Amino acid sequence: MTTQKRKVVFDLDGTCLRWQMYDAWISQAVYHGVLPKIVQSKALRQRSDYKSRRRPFGEWVSAQVEAYQGEERLRGVRVSDAEFVAECAVQRNADKVHLFTELLMQAARDVNIEPIILSGSIEQAVAAFAKTKGVQRWRGTRHPQENGYFTGGKPDVCSHRKDEIILEMAEAEGWDLPECTAVGDSFLDGKMGEVVGHFIAFNPDAELTSLAETKGWPIVAEKKDVVHMYRCKDGAIHRPQLWDMMPLDLANAFRRRIDAFRLEHGINLKI
Repeated sequence: MTTQKRKVVFDLDGTCLRWQMYDAWISQAVYHGVLPKIVQSKALRQRSDYKSRRRPFGEWVSAQVEAYQGEERLRGVRVSDAEFVAECAVQRNADKVHLFTELLMQAARDVNIEPIILSGSIEQAVAAFAKTKGVQRWRGTRHPQENGYFTGGKPDVCSHRKDEIILEMAEAEGWDLPECTAVGDSFLDGKMGEVVGHFIAFNPDAELTSLAETKGWPIVAEKKDVVHMYRCKDGAIHRPQLWDMMPLDLANAFRRRIDAFRLEHGINLKI
């Protein structure tokens, strides 16, 4: 059991990764014949409508998840095939990361704070991604399995209960929750902000933006090589400092990581 009492908990899809891991996993599952083409085609129209801003992001997500989870779609699929597909998906997408969360994850390890990934994507894909980042613990959506095959039963969807998972782990291991940090981009991720001392709404959707503004949580938006940060407090908009958003030693380590990145890559990342 880990002795580290402070954690940084990251969402994966849209937070660590600049796209959705479940979409990458489904694409590879169809490509390798693990899932039928109809799984991908069902959600293509919704994805097109989202990208052209004719439909909200959430509708496409729901369509994508239902396409591979509905109708017992995974029933009879080998778990080893799901793991192989996950490795393929991660190989094609592991470097498509947001710099803010990538550098924050590195900074956490610098000051002996354990990074953890919680994601609604299928757990095999979350595990494959986490391993590429040296993250030792993760949770994804768990699909029932028996004798090496998925049963098609009802999954334990991680994204619906990230707060509960954090509390379960914290109680079992004695986390210092007021000194823990969580980062996420969706309204469901906001539940994490209710149980930890520091929450960052990263590239948040409309619902999480409204919640963060109400709660006074810092809001971070990464666009290309510029990171915008603001917080609503006492009816006014403020620009928070890093040490207002996370524990002081983590903020200092994060700043060092930012400076090192600028020096190594010659990119004037603006934070």
